[in-house]
Amino acid sequence: MQKSIVRKPTVIPATLLNRHPGELLKRVSVLGEHLIVEHGNFQIAVIIPIQDYQYFIKAEGNGVLSESKEVGA
Repeated sequence: MQKSIVRKPTVIPATLLNRHPGELLKRVSVLGEHLIVEHGNFQIAVIIPIQDYQYFIKAEGNGVLSESKEVGA
C-alpha cells in the first residue's frame, strides 16, 4: 500500500512555466515537486508527478477524498 502523499507545493507564475517548461517538468518528474500555477493572482492549475495523480485517482475511487475535492479539506 502506498503512503499518503503530503508535500508543500511551490507556487509559480504562469510566465515562469511559459519560459521554462522543460526545467519545471523535470522538477516535477525527477524531484517529485508539486507546482501550483498562478495567473493574475489566481491559482489556475496544479502540476504533480503522474504517480501522485494515480494515487489521488485511486484514493478518490475508494472514497478517501472529501466531496469538496480540495486536498486537506
